[in-house]
Amino acid sequence: MGRKIAETFHPSFSIVEGVESREWTQVEFARRLGISAQYANDLLHAKRGISPRIAVALEHAGMGSAEYWLKMQASYDLSLYRSILRARKEAL
Repeated sequence: MGRKIAETFHPSFSIVEGVESREWTQVEFARRLGISAQYANDLLHAKRGISPRIAVALEHAGMGSAEYWLKMQASYDLSLYRSILRARKEAL
């Protein structure tokens, strides 16, 4: 489910695994994080990144430290940016 655009996976892949292993529904996941069901859906389908607010909410839900999630998002963002730069250079 996590989209691999760059050389790393979007953090949503790990979130989905965590939600599934806990047997939470999407609604339960949203409730535990204090977000709307639509926001949860976007997060689970890699349409949104991990903000500090979401990282802390994931931490409070017992899904790992906020630092873990922020580092994962930063790694994905950096990899994506590097992929974009490579594609631009190849296009020249």
